[in-house]
Amino acid sequence: MRHIRTLAPSFFVCAVLLGVSPLWAQFNPERAYKQSEAVARHYPDPAMRFDTPAFAPGKADFTSHQEMMDFIYGLQKTSTNLQVRIIGASQEGRAHYFTRTPAHGIDVNRDHFKMDLPETVALHRAINEFQPEVFVDAHEFSVATRWLEKFGKVLAYDLTLLYATNPNVQSALTSFADGVYRRNIVRAAEGAGYSRFPYFTTSYNPADKRVAMGGTSPDIGRNTAGLQNAISFLIETRGVGIGRASYARRVHAHYVAIASMLNTTADNAAQVMNTVRAARVTAARPADSPGPDIVVTSKNPLVAQKLAMRDPQSGDLSQVEVEWDDSLSAQPELVRKRPFAYVMPPAYADVARRLAYSGVEVRRLHEPLTLEVETYQVTDQRVGTAYYEGHIRNNVTTEVERKAVAFAAGSYVYAMAQPTANVIAAALEPESPSSFVTFGIIPVDRKGIGGAASEAPIYRLMQPVALDARLPARD
Repeated sequence: MRHIRTLAPSFFVCAVLLGVSPLWAQFNPERAYKQSEAVARHYPDPAMRFDTPAFAPGKADFTSHQEMMDFIYGLQKTSTNLQVRIIGASQEGRAHYFTRTPAHGIDVNRDHFKMDLPETVALHRAINEFQPEVFVDAHEFSVATRWLEKFGKVLAYDLTLLYATNPNVQSALTSFADGVYRRNIVRAAEGAGYSRFPYFTTSYNPADKRVAMGGTSPDIGRNTAGLQNAISFLIETRGVGIGRASYARRVHAHYVAIASMLNTTADNAAQVMNTVRAARVTAARPADSPGPDIVVTSKNPLVAQKLAMRDPQSGDLSQVEVEWDDSLSAQPELVRKRPFAYVMPPAYADVARRLAYSGVEVRRLHEPLTLEVETYQVTDQRVGTAYYEGHIRNNVTTEVERKAVAFAAGSYVYAMAQPTANVIAAALEPESPSSFVTFGIIPVDRKGIGGAASEAPIYRLMQPVALDARLPARD
């Protein structure tokens, strides 16, 4: 495997939601918008046909898991410059209850940092083993329900797509994603007659008409993959809420987009590998060259944007102007210097476990040691009133103070001279929207309240220090 990996870039497809919504429509028909014939005329079946039951007359799906895998892996046969791995949607709970989330009720695509789900852990074990250069998250997007409630329209696009937008993803990766991959997907989609747009969504609150481009949160799949130094994309086709309407077209739209990414990877194999390899080396800078500052939080500007929508009955196309949350123009808010390492007391084995699932190298102090570090003092907090992805969120504000701290033997050390440095920072900087403080995994309280400590047990070691920090023994 390692010999092959030096010759060919690897391509990882995470099919999280593809094909779920038709089952949901069957399970709960009143929730599905009935696409009118006038609308359907704008979404004819693709002219191209394949030798698979998904496109056979009277068939609307693959007849077996193996047929689906054979179909997708068949895309790989056009080039020897590729390795492809596909992780399908978990059937733990969702197949029976017709929902996006597994039986635990937590969304895998919001779990890439906290790692609460066994499905997420299994996914990242595969990622850590495969070390993909290219990562694709394949979903369907909502066509009707929320858009009908807010605008009285249904979305018109066949395809939406977006690469990693977290501001800590290296610019070489996002530039390649935008200038090469996105350009080629757009050409392929237009060549097939499919409309496309950057991925966007809206809240479930009918009164909130703001529309948001895919966000910058670190724990979303495409952003996590970007922080792990892969060229990453989210690709979504129309589907949620319309049952099996235009199903062949929807499958083919995914095929066109992912085939374009496979072909782009094969045609640019050396450049892909060199770009990703350089990103990994850059992320793991040596101690005497700590790299750029960390963008802990950022803010997206709100601008006016027109979106293509259709009348749900007549199918008439119109451009609807919305308030648009623009993640591609995100501006840094809270920025901190990149430390040499983060250090935590021995009690926080659970944090170490979760970080290790993300591929982070975890070390432990062999002997007690006193270090000059930066500490976080919690000066304000906003605690959530409802569960979000299995947790009560704790949004904090901190002040950084420098002091000497005595660390016990066994304290955890997360050195920043490793490829997953940006994952470490996003998980441990308390104000980060995906941090373990934000999700309550590391409990803290505001200074003066009592209860949990007001000093977050996360310490920033700013200057290079010779540490006797060893890899833990394997059980």
